[in-house]
Amino acid sequence: MFRRIHRPNIFASNNIIRCLGKSESPRDGLKLYASMCRTNMLHPNNYTYPFVLQACSNALGVVEGVQVHAHIVKLGFEGDVFIRNSLIHFYTACCETDMSRRVFDESPQCRDVVTWNVILASYAKDERIDMMEDLFEEMPERDVISWSTMIMGYVQVGELETGLKCFREMRGKGLNFNEAILVTALSACAQLGLLEQGQFVHSSMNSLKFPMSVSIGAGLIDMYAKCGCIEMSKKVFSEMPRRDVWAWNVMINGLAMHGFGKEAVSLFKRFIREGLSPSNVTFVGILNACSRAGLVNDGRHYFKLMREIYGIEPEMEHYGCMVDLLGRAGFVSEGLELIEKMLIKPDPVVWATLLAACKIHGLVELGETIGEKLIQLDPTHDGNYVLLANIYAKSKKWGDVIRVRRLMVDRGATKVAGWSLIEAEGKTHKFIAGIETTSGHRRFTKNLKRLKADCYWLGVQRRRDIVTWNAILASCAREERIDVVEDLFKEIPDKDVISLEYNVNGLHSRGEIRDGNVDASVQKSVKEMPQRDVWSWNVMISGLAMHGFGKEAISLFKRFIREGFRPSNWLGS
Repeated sequence: MFRRIHRPNIFASNNIIRCLGKSESPRDGLKLYASMCRTNMLHPNNYTYPFVLQACSNALGVVEGVQVHAHIVKLGFEGDVFIRNSLIHFYTACCETDMSRRVFDESPQCRDVVTWNVILASYAKDERIDMMEDLFEEMPERDVISWSTMIMGYVQVGELETGLKCFREMRGKGLNFNEAILVTALSACAQLGLLEQGQFVHSSMNSLKFPMSVSIGAGLIDMYAKCGCIEMSKKVFSEMPRRDVWAWNVMINGLAMHGFGKEAVSLFKRFIREGLSPSNVTFVGILNACSRAGLVNDGRHYFKLMREIYGIEPEMEHYGCMVDLLGRAGFVSEGLELIEKMLIKPDPVVWATLLAACKIHGLVELGETIGEKLIQLDPTHDGNYVLLANIYAKSKKWGDVIRVRRLMVDRGATKVAGWSLIEAEGKTHKFIAGIETTSGHRRFTKNLKRLKADCYWLGVQRRRDIVTWNAILASCAREERIDVVEDLFKEIPDKDVISLEYNVNGLHSRGEIRDGNVDASVQKSVKEMPQRDVWSWNVMISGLAMHGFGKEAISLFKRFIREGFRPSNWLGS
């Protein structure tokens, strides 16, 4: 239609450049612009260049874009704020962050909030977080795009907690959010496994009656599944007004993650019945579900179905799932055969999966072969050395264990310390094994031990015996919870010398037993003990001696002899 126009005006030309710039062939728009410049029949105006620069951005045409920039300067359009924003966006799309900043700095008076947002996005894309933060602080005005760019910038570089903090700060200022912010925040919560933060995002969405799009629904399903709330994932999935393939994939993967293999298979069958076509991600999910649930025949069926019916060639993830499935079920030789017949070169992860299966099933010789191969493939990965050493340890080949451990040190494959995150009082806290990561680390550790003792106590109340009573007494005594020790001691129906010893220790540490005077209740407890053996006497005499009650210990020893017991060498010490 455009070609039929005898003398197209600049309005028609601008529109066709805009359409071509957004199409799959953006260079056709550049050709049309070049033709306009050569014929000199039409003169570009200030509306032309944003469309031309968009075509350069989509085509990643750096050379063409620089030439267009020269035309803009030559024709005097560099002061137009829309053209300037398009220039910054073009250089950002082509990963020329320094040029973006140069254009931004050239005319400080020619800026609006879009200008600031574009250069902010440039720093976020280039992962220059310090510059992004400084620019954000300088912004005279911020809109939802500004906050969205900041949050996505943090999440992109792995600063997930900072991204969530930025989201909460934005909500604290009473600002609304867009879909991109919600999806990014949910992704951060899912990666960190922070349920409370994810629920906060969900409740914020509900409070503003934000519509449930496919992307948000998939994000919620993924977040709840990775935070351990698979039932909430099911609820969100069932309430979604519309679902695409991605939403089904996330739900299938979530069920697989929680070990609901049969439910995942059932959902996959429903997915097929609804006329949807599975992707390679769908098959990763269903094969993983079969692996977790031990559905070997189903896994073989779907692996074959993927290739023969849907024409999807297996990728590394599919092979990894199949090797894991066969290895868990004990078909290690079949897993090895599958690896050897792979159409692509197996990576170390696939071999490590088979090595783990050798460890489970005690296949030392095969494990040794695979382990040595793995170390050659990836000599810096600590997990390979640890797996091989564990296989040797299981077969009691201690010399080989030492050899592998030394090899690990010599090659600089340091074992990464384990770490975990917890939510407490609206904040996240990271704990690394062997390192005090926060000022409150000791307080958290102490409270965790107390909680563990309390939980243990609550869990065994219905099946108490004297060993149980003494175990919880010991835990509380170590934590210096003397009041709890006394209360528990009073509740014990049949006290023995061990429980009495913990009570004596507690009273002494609080200063209630001093100056060589043993509390009357302690003496009474000793007399009322229904049964005593040599061990009971030993512990009680040693406990009195430990706390400086020498006379009482000697008196108790004489009584021990009078009652006909024979002292042991331990008591003599």
